[in-house]
Amino acid sequence: MESGQDKFVCFVTGASGVGKSTLADRFKDKYGDREDIAILGFDSIGVPPTEEMIEKFGSAPEWQRAMTKQWVNRILHEYNEPVVILEGQVNFDFIHEAFDHHDFKNWKAVLIDCDEEEMIRRLKEDRGQPELANDEMKNWREYLRNQAEDRNAPVINTAGLTGEEVLQKLEDILKDIL
Repeated sequence: MESGQDKFVCFVTGASGVGKSTLADRFKDKYGDREDIAILGFDSIGVPPTEEMIEKFGSAPEWQRAMTKQWVNRILHEYNEPVVILEGQVNFDFIHEAFDHHDFKNWKAVLIDCDEEEMIRRLKEDRGQPELANDEMKNWREYLRNQAEDRNAPVINTAGLTGEEVLQKLEDILKDIL
């Protein structure tokens, strides 16, 4: 059996501005003191400029694929916590590939989402990152939404919900492991 099979791993994914980081922060506030849960941020590995991703990996998506594999390998071999939550903008196909590579089955990917107008408002007003409120991010949001639907992945729509309500939805999804 591959190392780490006694773990449960949850990827929390979604486009910029949909509420992933806010949810992760609330999750940390509530569960961060538990020694049996690791709460990680995908981007903590560092996100190089697109030009560097292309130079080293051929494209930005191939960088993300490689980093997803790296994260899954690290989680399964370096983290001792039985529950690991990883938040970041990650392609569902790459998540599946990484876990399949390890023949690891005890995982779930959850899409955090909201409507386009809310995402744009959050990026511009709440985060002060209007440069991210572009067609590329809108398309990425739609792409992840389609992937989640194709894979019957759970989706949490954060529009109109309080942070506590969003946290409760994730807790409901993870009720058997928390």
